[in-house]
Amino acid sequence: MKTLAFILVGIVAASGCSKLFGPRVTDSGKQGSRTVAVGKGKALESFKRVESRGSFDVEIKQGPQSDVVVEGDESIIKIVRLKVDGDTLIVDTQGSFSTSTRLVVKITMPTVEGVEMDGSGEATLTNVSGDKLDLDISGSGEIVASGKVKDLSARISGSGDIDATALESVDAKTNVSGSGSIRVFATKSLDADIAGSGGIQYKGSPQVKKDISGSGDVSPI
Repeated sequence: MKTLAFILVGIVAASGCSKLFGPRVTDSGKQGSRTVAVGKGKALESFKRVESRGSFDVEIKQGPQSDVVVEGDESIIKIVRLKVDGDTLIVDTQGSFSTSTRLVVKITMPTVEGVEMDGSGEATLTNVSGDKLDLDISGSGEIVASGKVKDLSARISGSGDIDATALESVDAKTNVSGSGSIRVFATKSLDADIAGSGGIQYKGSPQVKKDISGSGDVSPI
């Protein structure tokens, strides 16, 4: 059985509230910040990927120790839930919320191998490096990445947007299903697949292999 390590932020265990049926949380009018240490325990130290499930922003950077800081309205940050499943840190909320204040989850991690957005939030990756990086959006989210990697994989299902023009890669594989848009920087090769009306743009001088089904377009920037 796969071991799950949980970090619960401000959740009352006995409440039994689910995201679908729990009360809707609204602004308190007070700005808050909560730091969550993720460096305790082998399972919590090992996450290399982030999965965001919700309408909030995620900021990711590399650092020697894993930690998470949640910033936003005091009432809203209490319902942010973090869970480590295998090598993936899952960021979610316990219950629905409504806020006029930006909710941002700031993550520091030693190794960044993948980011998945499931929702309408935005993820920013700053100066990441490594052998490989997977960027994945389901929905209308946005990912902006900078740094340098060897192999890049960027995928969109929906109307999302990935801007990786400041992320230098040697080989890039891209896939758009829907009306999304991907922009990459590849120096050697680019595989570009589109099903729908989406677009893939690239900088650098890679050898391009493309497969388009629909009205989508692959073009240099």
